[in-house]
Amino acid sequence: MNLAFWIALRTDGNKNRKPHGLKSRQFRIESLENRQLLSGNPVASPFYSIDGSGNNLLNSSWGSDGADLLRKTPAQYADGIATPAGTNRPSARVISNAVDAQSGDVLSSRDLSNMVYAWGQFIDHDLDLTSGGTTKDYFNVAVPSGDAQFDPTGTGTQIIPLNRSKFDSATGTSKVNPRQQVNDITAYLDGSMIYGSDATRAAALRSFSGGKLKTSDGNLLPLNTTGLPNANDTHQTADNKLFLAGDVRANENIELTSLQTVFMREHNRIADQLSAANPAWTDEQIYQQARRTVIAEVQSITFNEFLPNLLGPQAIAPYRGYNPNVNAGIANEFSAAAFRFGHSMVGGDVQFLSNTGVATQAPMEFKDAFFNPDVVKQSGIDPLLKYLASDNAQEVDLQVVDSLRNFLF
Repeated sequence: MNLAFWIALRTDGNKNRKPHGLKSRQFRIESLENRQLLSGNPVASPFYSIDGSGNNLLNSSWGSDGADLLRKTPAQYADGIATPAGTNRPSARVISNAVDAQSGDVLSSRDLSNMVYAWGQFIDHDLDLTSGGTTKDYFNVAVPSGDAQFDPTGTGTQIIPLNRSKFDSATGTSKVNPRQQVNDITAYLDGSMIYGSDATRAAALRSFSGGKLKTSDGNLLPLNTTGLPNANDTHQTADNKLFLAGDVRANENIELTSLQTVFMREHNRIADQLSAANPAWTDEQIYQQARRTVIAEVQSITFNEFLPNLLGPQAIAPYRGYNPNVNAGIANEFSAAAFRFGHSMVGGDVQFLSNTGVATQAPMEFKDAFFNPDVVKQSGIDPLLKYLASDNAQEVDLQVVDSLRNFLF
């Protein structure tokens, strides 16, 4: 099946949830440049490096894991160096309650499907991750007295705990060298959420047989039995029962886990085809070529389906050729703010649908879908993907449903 068509970014706009094909649209065909991607090894290679290094020959670390986030505008710290600003502003929770609270459905006016926010999160985990700092650098959020969720008895003493992000230790020394946060993963759209951004994780995901990735029972993602870093915010599931994928957030919700599983399976499907067509190829050759193909599919879906449906068919300017002076790293403003728009598109529940759009089990509140891989193990991924592809997303606006606004973190 053509993945770019399968992703079904639009619905029919009704609550019967009957999926249908994408509306026809004119596509522009651009000729490829006569150049080869050079990355990974000192010797020219046609494959992406795992850590994102070497994609720019003049600046080999640009876009690699561990690189500083970029800034579109100067930092606005209170002291110009590292101290958080805003001590005289209202609490973020006060603003959230006043501006972002959503009590009912506000459906997409363009009939965008839930697959839009799901795909957005999937590729977000390919592009940026800034983890919490290892030292205690608290920036707690004050909770207003009587907050229905966090202070129902009106004590006026509650907080939402927050530890500041990891930062480059070489920064934050002066006003000309303010604190800069770090991107833990590659900034490129290179499938790092599937394959990892470092050699250890990449190796842990591979079977080293036939170029394929590891699986677990039911052709699901492998379990994290070796103790690699893995987000587990709710701790309702033992760490070794969580799924393992290229990004540590693969278990964050069951919809995301389903997409992660699809592309693990897609890699293995392509690996089987390559192996059959090229019996002399080694495991490494098959793995790298399958990985290269899957990365191309992710890029094609993103630029030919996701972005045109989200931003409009002419929003992305025609490609003008490679410019080695452009830093392909992720901007702080994009990672921390702009690409969070998808939070407003998430609905209050998750449903499980058959091929005909009939519910196969009772809906689940979205808050119960966080770090709950047992649901995927029991239901499989098909009912979840059918729901994503056929149900209306919420509108892109300032409002966020309570399941996300109150329980995400």
